[in-house]
Order: sequence, then C-alpha cells, then structure tokens
Amino acid sequence: MKKKVLIAEDIRSLRVVCKHILRGNGYNVLEARTGEDAFWLSLYERPELVITSGTLRRTNGILLTRALATHRATSNIPLLFVVGTPSQEEPSFVDHQLQDPQDSLNIYTPLYTPLDSKDLLVSVERFLELTGQWEGEQQKRA
Repeated sequence: MKKKVLIAEDIRSLRVVCKHILRGNGYNVLEARTGEDAFWLSLYERPELVITSGTLRRTNGILLTRALATHRATSNIPLLFVVGTPSQEEPSFVDHQLQDPQDSLNIYTPLYTPLDSKDLLVSVERFLELTGQWEGEQQKRA
C-alpha cells in the first residue's frame, strides 16, 4: 500500500516540486495551501507524514504542528519541515520556535531550500521507517 504524504505549503512551486518527486517514487500525495486546510486534511485523510514550512497562510507551520500534536486523532502524525537556508548568525524560524524542551512534537530535523530531490526522498523514507519502527514497538507493548 502506498504511503500517504500531505504537503502543506502555500508556495506553489515548492508544493509542485515535492509532489512531483514523491508521486514519481510511489507516494500518494495530498496537498494543502493553508495550515487550516492541512489540519482538516490530516484529520480526515490521516497521512503517514506531513511536509510543511514555517510560514503558511492563515495558520503558520508551528501553529499547525501544535494543532496536530494536541488533537487525539492526529497527534501521532510526524512532520517534516522545509525551511529557508539558515544563516550562521541567526537560527531559522523553525529552530527558534521549537526551542521549548516541554514540546513533545513529532518533528524531524528540517530540510533546507533550495530543495534537493535526493535529500527529500532520503528524509521521507528514513523518517517513515523510524516512525513505523516506533509504532511497531508501541503495538507490541499494548
């Protein structure tokens, strides 16, 4: 069965590139242009992974992350952030927003733009593999 990945991105070109790469490699891809749409799609479609950026229309990626993490039906959906290349002097938006050690959000180290197709695929595959192993361990304990 194809893994379902939601791309939540308001920049069309980035969304299209991610969709093309993932569909070309056998993933079932859903798209959302706003954080609000991404939340509702996640709730009803239950993707195995959400790829998003720190900035989205209506709800930014950080608020989307927190909304998904606090809803029972979506709290186990991991997120992969795509963010602009950080400078050495200033941390990226995502890094800065997620410094709170109290957060137990399902976030993987961000991918930086410009996006490389190989990096995207390796990150998605590795993250889905790790998530699957964790879920398998949880089911064994139950």
